[in-house]
Amino acid sequence: MSYKALVEEFRGGVLENVHLGALCGVNDKGEVIYEVGNAEHMTFLRSQRNRFKLFQS
Repeated sequence: MSYKALVEEFRGGVLENVHLGALCGVNDKGEVIYEVGNAEHMTFLRSQRNRFKLFQS
């Protein structure tokens, strides 16, 4: 797995949290045009998929 730091949270100038992940953006042909970490990493949405239900037409 090649996760990258996506978000760093500071409190009082001290690093408190680092959120790791992988993400990618694709064009209308499904080609990866932006990638942070490994875009081929397999992910299971599970309960997180509920947020995407908002975008269904």
